[in-house]
Amino acid sequence: MKAEALQCARENGVEVLLDGNGVIGALASLPWFGRPDESIIPGTPIKPLDIEGLKNNV
Repeated sequence: MKAEALQCARENGVEVLLDGNGVIGALASLPWFGRPDESIIPGTPIKPLDIEGLKNNV
């Protein structure tokens, strides 16, 4: 999955300076950072992250 994210970044002119963990998350944040009003549907409820649920599924 990381390789695909990096390939997509290259194809779209995004220079990636990170190497290692966090690259996918950093790339995923770009649409929100670049165009926050267009990156979510207004009125959509945002659920808090369930950390305990994540821990149990690992």
